[in-house]
Amino acid sequence: MRTVREVVAASRASFAEAGFGLWLLRDARGFVGTCGLRPAGDGEVEVLYSIEPGRWGTGLATEAARAVLEQAFAPLGLPRVLGGVDDTNHASRRILEKLGMTPHATPGDGPSGVRWLALDRARWRPTSA
Repeated sequence: MRTVREVVAASRASFAEAGFGLWLLRDARGFVGTCGLRPAGDGEVEVLYSIEPGRWGTGLATEAARAVLEQAFAPLGLPRVLGGVDDTNHASRRILEKLGMTPHATPGDGPSGVRWLALDRARWRPTSA
């Protein structure tokens, strides 16, 4: 398991090298989660999010992931973004499906028990569309 310091260091390095990483999510009450992009193996990029349990079901993860996908496809010009969810995490899978992601093969050395979905830039529908 990675420490918070390692995750932050990896995100900073990713921003410097690739132009993407993890963003902090805050509201008036303070820190509520994180969302962003990270390398997923085989040259693929993964969207990920982690939301405080007290905020689950509020649409925050969907809103944050949608903003990250807009960044991935427009300014960054990525051809595809993956999303990995544990087989038992049905709520998180529904978020990715709501964003237009469909089943995809496991990238490279991805962990077992994780279901992968993907969205190609050509199929992305930005919020303003």
